[in-house]
Amino acid sequence: MTVPGVPALDPGDAESHGWRITPDSAGNLWFGVIEGQGAICFRPGTNITHDGGGAIRGDGAVIGLVSSVDPDGYLWLSEGGDVTAGKVSLTRRFHALIVAPDGYLRREGGKLLYHGIEFAGPVKPKA
Repeated sequence: MTVPGVPALDPGDAESHGWRITPDSAGNLWFGVIEGQGAICFRPGTNITHDGGGAIRGDGAVIGLVSSVDPDGYLWLSEGGDVTAGKVSLTRRFHALIVAPDGYLRREGGKLLYHGIEFAGPVKPKA
């Protein structure tokens, strides 16, 4: 059941930013970097939430993504670059999911609902 007013992540938007939502045979949804190794695994009913203090709460499994917090308190989960308190070093393979304080990704049914989420990295036109 989708919560009214909470948008579901559009798979086409995610892919234009280099991320893909893929189900597996065990019933998980994987949200991962298309040309990389970083991903978040969402079992049914799981989530990740930025607690506002630089930590991730929830039970989604984060794999192969570097976690850092910028000076404004936003949490970056990234691959292919370096995010420090002072700067973001980009490469052509840089992809990041930026989570605002109290932002989240939550799995409900076959969708990922989100609040306070942005992408960083190369953008490709939607197919």
